[in-house]
Amino acid sequence: KPPLLRPRLFRLGEDDHVFFLTMHHILADGWSLGLLLQELREFYESEMEGREPVLPELEIQYPDFAEWELETLRGETLDSLQKYWKQSLTPLPSSLELPHASGGKATDFAGAHHYERLPASDVQGLRLLVQEEESTLFMGFLTLLKLLLYRSSGQSDLAVGTLAAGREQPELERLIGFFSNTLVRRTKLDPEGSFRENRRLVRTTTLGGFTHQA
Repeated sequence: KPPLLRPRLFRLGEDDHVFFLTMHHILADGWSLGLLLQELREFYESEMEGREPVLPELEIQYPDFAEWELETLRGETLDSLQKYWKQSLTPLPSSLELPHASGGKATDFAGAHHYERLPASDVQGLRLLVQEEESTLFMGFLTLLKLLLYRSSGQSDLAVGTLAAGREQPELERLIGFFSNTLVRRTKLDPEGSFRENRRLVRTTTLGGFTHQA
């Protein structure tokens, strides 16, 4: 329910304030938050310096994008996209069966976050490896993740959801809005294949997903 954007400024002292901005996720994706903070900073600094804020001129607004998307995703274009995803995801692989410390199946779906800082040398090594065959670091890490899931579950047909920015057009790069899209990356790994061979499989499905995102 409105308002979907709720700013609040709390005055704690004469020179001490806290600014809260509560926003519904439908208004902005992760990319947009960076843009929003940049614009807020520019407005604040311009106010403190007694000048007009300087912001880039936007070529289009979000309603323009929404109208374009509605006009585009129909007819042969929509049929082609649906055909690709139906062929790619039908039938979906069975649920991932991962081992649990308790020895049985998980009884709830409570998740968690785990952060691990990788050594820069390892990341650089992977970057050089994937660049040899025109792949990206994302494809390299996705390959590692799928190989880890295979070793943990014994299942080689894996579907993993990842986010895509959804900003293929340059005009959208400075626009605040919700463009991100979740794409299913399904890969049938070769258990006997090398890392390079499986990375090629992941590269193919990744590029296919990007090409047919909607």
